[in-house]
Amino acid sequence: MDCPFRRTGGVRLMRGRIVEIVAGVLGEPGATFMCHKTTGVLGNKAAERHCAGALVFAERHNHATQMTRIAERLGMYDRAVLLATPEAADVFGTRGAMLRTALDRGRAAACRGRGSHRRR
Repeated sequence: MDCPFRRTGGVRLMRGRIVEIVAGVLGEPGATFMCHKTTGVLGNKAAERHCAGALVFAERHNHATQMTRIAERLGMYDRAVLLATPEAADVFGTRGAMLRTALDRGRAAACRGRGSHRRR
């Protein structure tokens, strides 16, 4: 639920990090953005997986990755099915919308003080 691409319940990031992530997601066709829950950073041992929120965001910008194009040709992926899911409806549609939720330094400190950004 704490995906940076989610409008509801998503993690909020600093402006520079949002710009960096979006540039990566919409950059090269082979680029991927791994789901933080599968990278091992949180101590899990799950296999790395592409972030579903990033995938929806990229698809909304008509930016398919090499892997999604290959999977589509093999009948393993359908863009229309992905975009029709209820979860996809909760993903930001534009970089501007994401940036409007960006934490500036003052807001980030206030949120940490309230405990909304917990470290594990």
